[in-house]
Amino acid sequence: MPTTPAAFVRTFAGLPLDFEPGTAFRYSNSGYFLLGAIIEKVTGKPYAQVLTENILQPLHMQDTGYDQSDIILPRRASGYDHSPTGIYNTSYLDMAVPYAAGSLYSTVLDLYKWDQALYTTQLLSEAGKALVFKAYKKNYAYAWTNSKAVIGPDTVALLGHSGHVNGFGTYLLRTPKEHNLVVVLDNEGGPAVQEVSLDLLRVLYHRPTTGPKPGPPAPKPIAVDAATVAPYVGKYQLSPTFFITVKAEGSQLSAQATGQPPFSLVATAPTRFTVQGVPAEVEFVKNASGTVEKLILHQGGHDSPGAKVE
Repeated sequence: MPTTPAAFVRTFAGLPLDFEPGTAFRYSNSGYFLLGAIIEKVTGKPYAQVLTENILQPLHMQDTGYDQSDIILPRRASGYDHSPTGIYNTSYLDMAVPYAAGSLYSTVLDLYKWDQALYTTQLLSEAGKALVFKAYKKNYAYAWTNSKAVIGPDTVALLGHSGHVNGFGTYLLRTPKEHNLVVVLDNEGGPAVQEVSLDLLRVLYHRPTTGPKPGPPAPKPIAVDAATVAPYVGKYQLSPTFFITVKAEGSQLSAQATGQPPFSLVATAPTRFTVQGVPAEVEFVKNASGTVEKLILHQGGHDSPGAKVE
């Protein structure tokens, strides 16, 4: 459902810190959400307006904007996801929920305009760019991951970032020395955007591509009894509008995510289950007293926790 920056900030503002600020790094969408709220507080303008006035209009990014469901966008891509029974329309997500942690639509050409502007001082001063691109913790800068790729005889310095939201996945790679850019925009949930990006980078450097890498061997199923799986039954909240409901029929678990068809869960460990027909796993986590407190959805290189709410 729709929300406001102030209302959403209140959902996590009182939670304890994971670590002392400045001592460690852990990616958090809430941090980007909070940054958007700060921008609105400082400027006195809506986040979308600030983006438009300060970035999109000056760079003539006519096909980029803050995604609002009531605005008709010609050639807007629809998002899809995978289930054990095939591809389906992804569940609806009001973009007020991801807010400054996502919520933008764009095109490859517009993202190229933005990328090239980052080599000038149109958006950032030289001092500002040095600050933004410098890695601080775990090779992470201000929203940029610093890395290197060995491509044939070349070692290429990279700046990149990925993004995922219901039905969509993105990956962007910059090579600051050569001013090359790779952008992959996917509307099937983005399971292979990173692999595709690296292969396109190989093409730029006249190296052979590798194609999709085979996944790791599937873990072997194990037998579990009804008493083992019974505590896992319940409803888990992964985001304000996205839930996974777990049911049991004897020793067999099934689950259903918001807006998706149900799917079977196959045990590979007492607390870990594969999603039948989908490259994903569900892990159930217990607290110190042995009560199940959350599940973690492992999919596409991302770990999405969800607290048990029912």
